[in-house]
Amino acid sequence: MLAAGCAEWREIKESTSRQDDILKQIKVTLTPHYFRHNYVTMLYESGIDPLVAMKIVGHTDYQTTANVYTHIKEEMLKKATVDLEGVFKKRAGKE
Repeated sequence: MLAAGCAEWREIKESTSRQDDILKQIKVTLTPHYFRHNYVTMLYESGIDPLVAMKIVGHTDYQTTANVYTHIKEEMLKKATVDLEGVFKKRAGKE
């Protein structure tokens, strides 16, 4: 995990019990669950239907996939704004 950048070393205090315990020596920064959220977001960004994504990741409830696992990134919001501006311009006959 350290080599992959998914964890970092912690500073161990002298008073810490079991200082040689690996779980006390490293702090996990990226968990498998983090990658699962990222994967579902990438499915959404790729245009995969959310209901299909739900089946791929094994959720039984669409709301879990849509509201918990799909994260809207700033770039996606900017693209939506540009796309919407294009629609309004076209309707106003300016394009």
